[in-house]
Amino acid sequence: MPVINIALFLVMLLFGCYASLSAFELSIALLKLLPGNAKLADKNKQYFTPIWEITNVFLVFGFTSFVVFFNRAVVPISELVLTVLGVGLTALLIRAAVVLYGYYYKNSQGITTANILFVLSSITVPLSFTAAGITLLTGKQFYCNNMGWSLILTSVAGLLTLATSFALYIHRKDQHIFLYQICMFVALMYSILAAVTIQISTHSVDDRLISWPFLFWSGLVILSFITIALTVLYKKLQMLWMYFALLTLVTPVLLAFSNVPYLAFPNLQIQPSYGAEAYGAAAIIGLAAIFPIIALGFFLFTRLYFISAKGKR
Repeated sequence: MPVINIALFLVMLLFGCYASLSAFELSIALLKLLPGNAKLADKNKQYFTPIWEITNVFLVFGFTSFVVFFNRAVVPISELVLTVLGVGLTALLIRAAVVLYGYYYKNSQGITTANILFVLSSITVPLSFTAAGITLLTGKQFYCNNMGWSLILTSVAGLLTLATSFALYIHRKDQHIFLYQICMFVALMYSILAAVTIQISTHSVDDRLISWPFLFWSGLVILSFITIALTVLYKKLQMLWMYFALLTLVTPVLLAFSNVPYLAFPNLQIQPSYGAEAYGAAAIIGLAAIFPIIALGFFLFTRLYFISAKGKR
């Protein structure tokens, strides 16, 4: 059982990394919608780079590691989430096309068709994978029960909170009052919707979610109220996006462990789904090594990119 728990932790951590980075990608997309002067457009172009495509590396590793560790569950889970994953992969292709168009052909600022598609695809991709996770957690599509609706709306608000707070931090010297108001509004909505989710779970006839991982997640949600209040009081924008990045990172891990002993509620348990007994330890060691390797590669690529960018000026 401990090996299974380690495997589940690593898989969900990869998806958590993807979720956090996808919110940062969304913030870049949202910034491209802002009408502005040449200074604003030039600053946004600094963040609209191929560096952010490392986000998809975590997505690929997440799916690959899931298939490796839980290969006995691939077919039944595919039947449950194929539709929503199809929507997500389609949006991913659209987003890739828009990024290539903007980076190599025409990188425009303001409300354009390309920028609108960029925003919509950037929010659709992570939400489609979130919908798949909700299906595994509740046993139904998100639109078929109150818990599903509550979770998907909380995810939308959380994604927008992280995206807008990061965008606001990038332009913290430009005094975007409207962007600040939107950020505070979606942050407050996240906290309210998350509180509703916790309330719905406590009134459910199925008490499997009322476990230490879910209670820990609930505690982090409660802390979001305090984080928002401190952000408003002291205008520490870095505090807000860093906190919600951490919350986004750990949410898949905590909700997945709240679902144990099920991998997909109510018929698919985690123990029969695990099929990596023979090479589980080796696969876990290799997967754990991926994180520092990716971090080092990201650091080196970023340094080389900005050195190159400065040389062109």
